[in-house]
Amino acid sequence: KNHERLVGIFLHFAQLVPDARLLLVGKRNPSIESRIAAIAQTRQANGRIVFAGVREDVGRLLASSDLMLFPSLREGLPGAIVEAAATGLPIVASDIPGISELAGVLPGVETIGLACPDDYWATRALAAHAKSSCRSKLGRNFPALFDVAQSRARFERLYHRGAATNGSGGLVSICSRSGLAETNTRKG
Repeated sequence: KNHERLVGIFLHFAQLVPDARLLLVGKRNPSIESRIAAIAQTRQANGRIVFAGVREDVGRLLASSDLMLFPSLREGLPGAIVEAAATGLPIVASDIPGISELAGVLPGVETIGLACPDDYWATRALAAHAKSSCRSKLGRNFPALFDVAQSRARFERLYHRGAATNGSGGLVSICSRSGLAETNTRKG
């Protein structure tokens, strides 16, 4: 969704971290690959950019990585960000809807505006890369954010806070692993 920009940022980052490699995982696109290969050749970065294609071991690849750069132009629900955050991987990503919302709740996700220059992205990536030693700490907080029981409790607190504010109360249906649970908050 912004491959050429990713390569530009990576090339600046590689000047700061000389042994850096860029691993591109996902559906291969010959047109994109040829443009990236041309950029890499022009900038003497051959061999530093790896096209891995679709993989079944993405979790292992994320766990063995030091950083995720994600300068995407558009996202719905950015599943790649969620997967990387689950491993505790530091992430530097676009400040766009979808990613910004996740950055507000997921540890280790830093967002940057797409208008910022590649060297600024690389500097922020270097700072995030330095945090990769804190990785287990970042990933440790992840499961609690998506735990069904904790999510239900947060939702109920939010609902009760709203009901207390406007006095309306109401019937709330919450789906959980054990089925549908109903909570009647009306008085009387």
